[in-house]
Amino acid sequence: MRGGGGRELSHRHQSARAAGGFGGFMLPSLLGAIRDYTGSYAPGLFGCAAVFLCGLVLLLELGARWSQRWGEAAAQRAGIYSYRASLAGLDDESPA
Repeated sequence: MRGGGGRELSHRHQSARAAGGFGGFMLPSLLGAIRDYTGSYAPGLFGCAAVFLCGLVLLLELGARWSQRWGEAAAQRAGIYSYRASLAGLDDESPA
């Protein structure tokens, strides 16, 4: 497979493109099937929102764990966000 100025695409890039193509096919198909079954897009969209929220909670929790295990400088270089560190900063700022 070629792309981007004739350079060979890496296996990882090819896999990402294949996954994107699969996702681009599955989501509309799934939403259409849910609409046919229920008569509304709402259950499918609520399901997508639920999956998104689960992923968000998972990533926030992983970020908090990683920031505890890694050194502070390494976590900042990697761009890891820790909501726990942000909440701990709120405890330090008590109203006068």
